[in-house]
Amino acid sequence: MGCKRIKNRRISRNRSSQWVKILDVFLTRLGKDFMSSVINRKIEKKPVARAACFAGVQSPGKTGLIGIFLCVFLVCFEVAEAGQDDDVGQAREVVVEGFSAAAARGGGGSAAEMAAKGEGRESSFLSGDDETAEAVSGSFDYHQMNLIPRKCIVTSRSLCDTSFVLGAHRFKMPIVPANMECVIDRTFAIKLARAGYFYIYHRFSDTLAFAAEMKSLSLPVSISVGINDEAHTLIDSLAAAGIAPDYVTIDIAHGHAETMREMIQYIKKTFPGCFVIAGNVATAEATRDLEFWGADAIKVGIGPGSACTTYSATGFGSRGAQASIVQSCARARLKPSTVIIADGGIKEPGDIAKSLALGANLVMVGGMFSSLTDSPGNTVEGADGRVYKEFWGSASSFQSGKTHRVEGTKKLVPMKTHGVLDEMRFLEECLQSAISYGGGRDLECFKGVRFFLQGAGW
Repeated sequence: MGCKRIKNRRISRNRSSQWVKILDVFLTRLGKDFMSSVINRKIEKKPVARAACFAGVQSPGKTGLIGIFLCVFLVCFEVAEAGQDDDVGQAREVVVEGFSAAAARGGGGSAAEMAAKGEGRESSFLSGDDETAEAVSGSFDYHQMNLIPRKCIVTSRSLCDTSFVLGAHRFKMPIVPANMECVIDRTFAIKLARAGYFYIYHRFSDTLAFAAEMKSLSLPVSISVGINDEAHTLIDSLAAAGIAPDYVTIDIAHGHAETMREMIQYIKKTFPGCFVIAGNVATAEATRDLEFWGADAIKVGIGPGSACTTYSATGFGSRGAQASIVQSCARARLKPSTVIIADGGIKEPGDIAKSLALGANLVMVGGMFSSLTDSPGNTVEGADGRVYKEFWGSASSFQSGKTHRVEGTKKLVPMKTHGVLDEMRFLEECLQSAISYGGGRDLECFKGVRFFLQGAGW
């Protein structure tokens, strides 16, 4: 009789435990959905809170609910407002990695894996109406910006350090010539690499032979690929030849695409240590997706360059608003280690400093490098007797030979009287001066540099 009562008690306890579990799951799910919907519009500019909320919704059970409550705490106490501060940046990375690991332990997979599978719901935290409002009221470009000077702390501008680290290498400056056939060729790339500057080789020639040569010279191998079968074959050929590139740039016009996700993962699987640059994108959502898919750096800018006709042909892109889009994408990243590359719309050396102040880590420049004496574009004498260099877009008919779906043009730019190394030294001096005006000794100063838009005042 005693045994029977004990058995009945165990059955009753088991049933109670099952009901408790069911109720717990229901309340947890309800809590997560309710809390995430309530704070939806409150966290867009609070990076740590956004990271916590995203990881919380992605994570299973109580782990996820803790993430949501952490988000509410951060919103209420305004902890995440200083998104550029190092402490906040580190906290953001800890939140993302911590909850991703918790999700993986719970069988839900990491945040990156969920985003890759299309299971993530982070993009719902910013509605289309909010993005439109921000684009209309907050869009601006470089020519409208004035950086505000700070007290100089160096005795000479030549003491300012412009170097930066990208992947496993340190380079002299966060400036890179565009990976266009009219801007960089084999000779141009070797000059830059030997002098300690970063480069990205274009994807319109024998990339395998180029990579082999750079490796034989003990120089960094930095190449570009597309997303078609030919690109996959190139990656396979590099692996078969034992050439592991240091940097691979996946270079397509509209980088926020499923084909981009697949290519990032294919390169990472083939070369786990490779630094992958992906682009181009022009939205915060695209930036976060590429980050989750595994990109180490993200190129920002669709159609702001002078040789690109995407905006006039399609109505889409960054034309006239590239500066604000760089800022938006820089704020959108969840990990401080993710590199933002401002690509396009750079007309003056000062625009480079402005890009860095907006949150970019590296600046890609096309037109300024296409007009040098050693630029690969053809040299042409104009009707006015002046000497010009040909400059064309990668999506132009001149580049592709196509007559349909053309989103680029060819133009003539006045040729300068010096080569690429002289140009790089000039830009280095300009950047050193900018650092001194920014009140620093190195590139870190740009994190604290403020600006105003012309007409708005200080």
